[in-house]
Amino acid sequence: MRSRSRGSWRAAALGLAVALFPLRLASGDDAAPAAPVAPPRPAAPQAAPTTDPLLIGVFPLAGTPVIDADTIRLADGRSVRVRGIDAEETFKRARHREAAARDFAAYAREMRGDSPRPVKFGTPMGEAASDELRRLLAGVTSVRLERDAVGDRDEDAFGRLLAHIVVERPEGNLLVAEALVRGGWAPYFVKYGRSLRFDARFVAAQDAARVAGVGIWGREGPAHYFDYPERMAWWEERARQMDRWRAVANRPGHVTLGTTDADDRLTALVGHTATVFGSLERILPDEDSPRQIVFLAHRRGRGFPMVVFDPEVWSAIDLAALTSRFVTVRGTVTLYRDRPQIVVTDPAQVAFP
Repeated sequence: MRSRSRGSWRAAALGLAVALFPLRLASGDDAAPAAPVAPPRPAAPQAAPTTDPLLIGVFPLAGTPVIDADTIRLADGRSVRVRGIDAEETFKRARHREAAARDFAAYAREMRGDSPRPVKFGTPMGEAASDELRRLLAGVTSVRLERDAVGDRDEDAFGRLLAHIVVERPEGNLLVAEALVRGGWAPYFVKYGRSLRFDARFVAAQDAARVAGVGIWGREGPAHYFDYPERMAWWEERARQMDRWRAVANRPGHVTLGTTDADDRLTALVGHTATVFGSLERILPDEDSPRQIVFLAHRRGRGFPMVVFDPEVWSAIDLAALTSRFVTVRGTVTLYRDRPQIVVTDPAQVAFP
């Protein structure tokens, strides 16, 4: 009986992974863009040169810059995912808006379905938070885009710039994410690790919003997710994983996928043992062979392959953890069609730090 339950769970987990992660990064920037990025996009940022390694640049905004509460558009057509927050979604379908207006609790249960983890969907709070961002950016013509750390990724899984957004003001610069957290419009987002620069400020802003009982921390106002305790406990678990990895990330042979130097480090490690850290992008089962390919999020449209040929090895890998936690893969880096990969021959090569 125990064997059947485990098999049913593993099958469900694999089905969930294939269904939910066909094109995603778990990364910085968790939901798909609310609207496609307008082509064409320039090959290089249109910003003045800077010697500050944390400054990506100062960029003019599009005429209508707000896509949703955590995504804006620049004048050059690129979109930017706001670091530090994960706001609720806006409605993409009229029937969802109507269902939420009729009975929000029933709508929220339907949207989650049987997912073992919290999911994202459109809410009245998502709409209200987007309006608040429009208010914050009213009259603003350009913004500073800043990195969280030198060498950190500048793009998310969907090709959006990933940055702290700062509005320069005579009375003092405004960190957009901090303002939204303080107002209770969005939670501090630590699913991909705590901010190395602004953690204390984000925590203080969130504590203030909770004490005040505003926005997502209140009982009044627009309807919002009901599962924040569960949602944030999951994020905190992953944040602790990231903390442990950051303590060893600079050791020889260690590679953090998605960072600016990851490709160079992987190339240098071909033929050598490496420990690669990342999160699930998608699972690609091979129907013509027992081979399974797990792509870990790395670059847009180009995940890092972890290849498993042995069905017994595959059955020993914890798929539930793989779909929800950070993972490390240790092994010899080889090339397949000029792309680095690691072949897993022992389940002990796969760990969840």
